[in-house]
Amino acid sequence: MLIAELRIAFHEGAERALAALRAATDDGTWREAAWRLKGLAASFGAPGLMEAAQYAAAAGREDVVTLDTVRRQLDWLTD
Repeated sequence: MLIAELRIAFHEGAERALAALRAATDDGTWREAAWRLKGLAASFGAPGLMEAAQYAAAAGREDVVTLDTVRRQLDWLTD
């Protein structure tokens, strides 16, 4: 039961972080959202998502390839 609740909390938090990346209107907001996602991924032991989030922090805002990579990592973890 607790594990299921943690998975739900992780998924919801990661979806919010991804939405924040998509909604970022400047580079600072983009990096902040990427670092938030990286921290969330680290706390749940998701190295692939951590790496994608770290790459996003270094990439330019609205980088479509980066957003797709983050989305794929998140989908892989929550399937």
